[in-house]
Amino acid sequence: MNESTSTGRWEKKKQATRDAMIAAAAELFRAKGFAATTVQEITGAADVSERTFFRYFESKEDLLLPDLVALFASVERELAHRSPDEPPLGALREAVCASLAGRAGRSLVQSARNLDPASTPSPVRLVRVFIEWEERLTAVLADRFVDAGADRDSGDVRLRAAVTARAAVTALRTGVRAFRSAPARERRSAVALTRYVSDAFAILEAGCPPPRRPGPATQGPQGARRRRSR
Repeated sequence: MNESTSTGRWEKKKQATRDAMIAAAAELFRAKGFAATTVQEITGAADVSERTFFRYFESKEDLLLPDLVALFASVERELAHRSPDEPPLGALREAVCASLAGRAGRSLVQSARNLDPASTPSPVRLVRVFIEWEERLTAVLADRFVDAGADRDSGDVRLRAAVTARAAVTALRTGVRAFRSAPARERRSAVALTRYVSDAFAILEAGCPPPRRPGPATQGPQGARRRRSR
């Protein structure tokens, strides 16, 4: 057996070990939530040692990083295909939803129930990834504003781009969290995640109005009695 063949088999074995840990983590994240899952549980389910785990990942949070980076890159690619004249939040909503639809059911981030970078035990790396994406998205949006005719040297361009980028990231995170809190039958739907995220963007695009009050047809008999008694 030559050196090239030996190296190829070793690389395949390494990838198989990595895939086993990722698959085990995905099942545990779905069942218990991200914060409640321990490294020891992941290694036990994957039938590897904790020492092996830490040769591949620095922490539990690192399991999510490649998945997040791939999602962010997909959003940026989708956004690049959209006209700079399109309203920025609408363009971001479409780019995000298209990216999520292409990854339905295959994402560790989607399976990590109760994931929130601000509430995980070791949030620093995840928070940094989100902040870096906000900065990159700010630059992308600023370029789109300039392409649509804005003055690049205007402070307003950078401010609007930064506010829009950060608001969009918040809408994405909120929609994903709402999806993970939904009834199990909805979480099995390939389109449910996209709908939740799209709804979060729609609330943002509308200026975050309060919920509509139920009309007479939806209030029921008790509501009707209360109105008559006034």
